[in-house]
Amino acid sequence: MGNDRSGADKIRIALVNNYQPFVYGGAEFLVDSLRTQLLSRGHQVSLTRIPFPATLDHKLINNILSCRCISFDEADKVIAFKFPAYFVPHDNRTVWMFHQLRQVYELWDGPYGLRDDPKNAALRQLVIGSDNHFLRQSKHIFVNSNEVAGRLKTYNDIDSEVLYPPLLDRDRCHFKEYGDFLFYPSRMTTFKRQHLAVESMQYVSSKVRLVLAGKSDEPEYEEKLRNLIAAKKLGDKVTMLGWIDQQEKFDLMAGALACVYLPYQEDSYGFVSMEAFYSRKCVVTLQDSGGTKELLVDGVNGLVVYPSPRALAEKFDLLYENRRLARDLGEQAFADLNSRDISWDTVVEKLLK
Repeated sequence: MGNDRSGADKIRIALVNNYQPFVYGGAEFLVDSLRTQLLSRGHQVSLTRIPFPATLDHKLINNILSCRCISFDEADKVIAFKFPAYFVPHDNRTVWMFHQLRQVYELWDGPYGLRDDPKNAALRQLVIGSDNHFLRQSKHIFVNSNEVAGRLKTYNDIDSEVLYPPLLDRDRCHFKEYGDFLFYPSRMTTFKRQHLAVESMQYVSSKVRLVLAGKSDEPEYEEKLRNLIAAKKLGDKVTMLGWIDQQEKFDLMAGALACVYLPYQEDSYGFVSMEAFYSRKCVVTLQDSGGTKELLVDGVNGLVVYPSPRALAEKFDLLYENRRLARDLGEQAFADLNSRDISWDTVVEKLLK
């Protein structure tokens, strides 16, 4: 971690992002990490989080309008991240896009998106029209993965540059052993699909275990997981730890056999994958996990599996019964990640240009 300014003068920077009150995930952590990095380089930094409505309806219109009404005239530069925070007006606005409002884009009229009805169609038109207009007023548009870049080009015909997010706690990642459990650390939510990992454990033939860790912002989903474990009598195979601190997370990753990460159409490779790779652990993910596959090459540094519990169980058993394979994949994952230029110096230099 450097303390130089990467050639930039000390300036006043406004970081602007939206958030769901009482929810703290990877995007919030990344913005906080960027703030820390900018401050360490001598810049003045203001961080504004704009509350995002819990329901996707007419409240979105007010949210868009509120972003357009916010002034950051005192800032030399604005860096914005998610919809609709990237609508804030400023002559020197850079966007580092984590994702758009996915429910009206690639998730539209599907199990995770808004249904196609007249009211939602009007809302969709407003959101896409606003993106088309206001994003083009940005000085630079960066995205966190090729997955997000592809969506932006496909739906809005807007070009962008991929800027990979670094891991703030890289030095805390370490290796201990290839143990007897698979580790899935993530916020517990429908999009992360922990239920598929749990369901797979009823089909494993080995003694491999599954350890889930993370806070849930969907009480009904957490209850679903606990009921699933009870109904399938998986109490001796699946452990739900709930929230754990960072040190416990890194220690568990260090002793895991491999990492499991099963999001649906993820926006980027995710911090979970990076934490696993830096800990010399391969990642098991799914064919429809989106940006998660950006770092993975199936059979080289991880396993990309058809999204079904039985297919997952087969790979879980494979890793347990072939520790040499788990080691080889994990070592290659570590080497591959270290060969990439993913650093805070690079991020800061590009965002401030």
